[in-house]
Amino acid sequence: MLTLHHVLSQVATLVDAGGIKSTLTARLSPITTSMLRQTHVRIATGEMLDKLMFEQFSA
Repeated sequence: MLTLHHVLSQVATLVDAGGIKSTLTARLSPITTSMLRQTHVRIATGEMLDKLMFEQFSA
Protein backbone atom coordinates (compact mmCIF):
# COMPACT_ATOMS: atom_id res chain seq x y z
CA MET A 1 0.00 0.00 0.00
CA LEU A 2 2.91 2.32 0.69
CA THR A 3 4.18 1.76 -2.86
CA LEU A 4 0.79 2.78 -4.28
CA HIS A 5 0.89 5.96 -2.19
CA HIS A 6 4.39 6.71 -3.51
CA VAL A 7 3.35 6.17 -7.15
CA LEU A 8 0.20 8.30 -6.78
CA SER A 9 2.22 11.08 -5.16
CA GLN A 10 4.64 11.04 -8.09
CA VAL A 11 1.75 11.13 -10.58
CA ALA A 12 0.17 14.05 -8.71
CA THR A 13 3.46 15.94 -8.86
CA LEU A 14 3.77 15.32 -12.60
CA VAL A 15 0.17 16.42 -13.23
CA ASP A 16 0.68 19.60 -11.20
CA ALA A 17 3.88 20.36 -13.14
CA GLY A 18 2.18 19.82 -16.50
CA GLY A 19 4.23 16.72 -17.26
CA ILE A 20 1.11 14.58 -17.62
CA LYS A 21 -1.95 15.87 -19.41
CA SER A 22 -5.47 14.49 -19.40
CA THR A 23 -6.93 13.07 -22.59
CA LEU A 24 -10.33 14.51 -21.66
CA THR A 25 -11.52 16.45 -24.70
CA ALA A 26 -15.17 17.13 -23.90
CA ARG A 27 -17.50 17.64 -20.95
CA LEU A 28 -21.06 17.02 -22.00
CA SER A 29 -23.78 18.62 -19.95
CA PRO A 30 -26.67 18.47 -19.28
CA ILE A 31 -27.47 14.86 -20.11
CA THR A 32 -30.31 14.72 -22.61
CA THR A 33 -31.37 12.19 -25.22
CA SER A 34 -30.29 14.65 -27.90
CA MET A 35 -26.83 15.01 -26.33
CA LEU A 36 -26.47 11.22 -26.12
CA ARG A 37 -27.43 10.86 -29.80
CA GLN A 38 -24.94 13.53 -30.87
CA THR A 39 -22.21 11.92 -28.76
CA HIS A 40 -22.92 8.49 -30.25
CA VAL A 41 -22.56 9.91 -33.75
CA ARG A 42 -19.26 11.63 -32.84
CA ILE A 43 -17.84 8.38 -31.46
CA ALA A 44 -19.19 6.19 -34.29
CA THR A 45 -17.72 8.44 -36.99
CA GLY A 46 -14.34 8.63 -35.28
CA GLU A 47 -14.67 12.35 -34.58
CA MET A 48 -14.33 11.72 -30.83
CA LEU A 49 -11.22 9.65 -30.15
CA ASP A 50 -10.25 10.78 -26.66
CA LYS A 51 -12.08 10.87 -23.35
CA LEU A 52 -15.36 12.56 -22.60
CA MET A 53 -17.29 13.07 -19.40
CA PHE A 54 -21.02 13.33 -18.86
CA GLU A 55 -22.08 15.73 -16.11
CA GLN A 56 -25.26 16.78 -14.31
CA PHE A 57 -27.42 13.69 -14.32
CA SER A 58 -30.86 14.58 -13.00
CA ALA A 59 -32.09 12.52 -10.09
